[in-house]
Amino acid sequence: MIRSACKRIGLSALNAVSKQIKSGCPSGLRPYSETGPRPHTSLYPVVSEGTWLEKNNYAQFDGWELRQLINFVAADDGVPEPEIIIEVLKGCRNNNDYALATRFLEVVRLKGGNKMSETWPYIMQEIGPTMQELGISTLKEMGYEEPELWLENVDDM
Repeated sequence: MIRSACKRIGLSALNAVSKQIKSGCPSGLRPYSETGPRPHTSLYPVVSEGTWLEKNNYAQFDGWELRQLINFVAADDGVPEPEIIIEVLKGCRNNNDYALATRFLEVVRLKGGNKMSETWPYIMQEIGPTMQELGISTLKEMGYEEPELWLENVDDM
């Protein structure tokens, strides 16, 4: 019984796809193989370029959009520019989400990787006045510079 139901579903899906390919009419199924590779689409393309920063005002984002932006920045390979960090902090302040601002600063700090000792002081120098203006404490002031239960790296032992 299950075998016959699966067979009917498979045949109906196959018929729908073949009709769509033959007729070229749009339906719920879209064959991407005919149009070539699917283009990369992102909610926040090219965040690091100043042109996108000028077009969008992060401070007006709601909580969901702000979290999506922070996820995009966290997934990116590079450290975000100070201008982007400042705008995200303003958005966090507008949404009254102090915890999100703190976590974002932690992400930015860890994005420095092996060069953290070079990148983090520069970023703090650039965003420091804005943080004071917004009333956001630095990670060092909050005691988040190093985690409480930090384990020593085995490579350094």
